[in-house]
Amino acid sequence: GTAPAVSVTSPTSGASVSSFQQSYSGTASSGFGISNAVTVRVYAGTMTTGTPVETLPTTASGSSWSVAGSGVLADGQYTVQAEQDDVVGDQGFSTPVTFTVNHPPPSVSITSPTPDQTVTGLGQSYSGTASNGFGISSTVTVRVYTGSAVSGTPAETLTTTESSGSWSTTDTSPLANGTYTVQ
Repeated sequence: GTAPAVSVTSPTSGASVSSFQQSYSGTASSGFGISNAVTVRVYAGTMTTGTPVETLPTTASGSSWSVAGSGVLADGQYTVQAEQDDVVGDQGFSTPVTFTVNHPPPSVSITSPTPDQTVTGLGQSYSGTASNGFGISSTVTVRVYTGSAVSGTPAETLTTTESSGSWSTTDTSPLANGTYTVQ
């Protein structure tokens, strides 16, 4: 017999993707004796050898299939290949598709205190904005440095959690009079 014809149409060969959860799609064969089960395997690197980093079962609907990745892929190159079989054991494999995952770094900003602001009193508050979403940690670390530069050991390190794109925290101990830089 002839093996079923299956292909990967997304991502495309050579694509650079930045989403934290990948999705895959392609075409599949249909007809008497051809299974509608498609197995998608994702390998680290540019070859389809070794143990896949993801094995994703899906079902073809007519002549197409799609499936979402099961986890976050680290930055780097990956190769995806789909397989579809028929009932007599013929295995159809797609042409391997190599793509690159390149996540942008999360963005974070400080909205308070403002640059060159003079602060009085104890318990200085800090606040700002931060990225959120799938694959992005909700932890925000705030470092307070003595002086007008981000260098040396922080005078204070505070940890807080981003919520709905915002974060805030307050000093746990008073800072001595002077100039400080917050990052």
